[in-house]
Amino acid sequence: MRPFLLAVGALLVALVLGAGCSAPELAIYQKHGFSFDYPPAWNLTSDEADAGGNVTLSFDAGGGSMLYVSTTPNLSAQFPSTGRLDTLDRWFTESRAHLLNVGAVVIEERQEMVAGNPAHRLLYAVRYDEMAYRNILVVTTQNDVGYSFHLWAPPAAHEEMAAGLRTVLETFRVG
Repeated sequence: MRPFLLAVGALLVALVLGAGCSAPELAIYQKHGFSFDYPPAWNLTSDEADAGGNVTLSFDAGGGSMLYVSTTPNLSAQFPSTGRLDTLDRWFTESRAHLLNVGAVVIEERQEMVAGNPAHRLLYAVRYDEMAYRNILVVTTQNDVGYSFHLWAPPAAHEEMAAGLRTVLETFRVG
């Protein structure tokens, strides 16, 4: 009986250690007052901040896919609320209208939470330079700063890239 228990114990240890080894490490972005985790295969290609506090990050996610993260400080001055729409709703409505003006086709639109704050998510298809893309735009606010996450991916890579974006959004933190 004892050799059997040792064999079972050894198997359990191997499974636990093997499971821990199979989880991919994540890279961490932490600068400009916010942070998030992202897939280590994604390459940060641009990290720019201007004098007005706008930050723009570009990640090459491989296979023709890109993630753009940007901040818009003083959002309420640029997109003042109206009688029907608050600042986040107005910003999202204008962003959506711009995408429709360039030929985007909305596939899905929903609200979600990012870093404990309401967010708008738009899944859309668009052609750019003769290439088809299935993109996701997520916008949220923290205080009076807007944060946008814009994933561009060819349709065949969309599911894998969307999983990476989920990681970014689930781990996004301000402060």
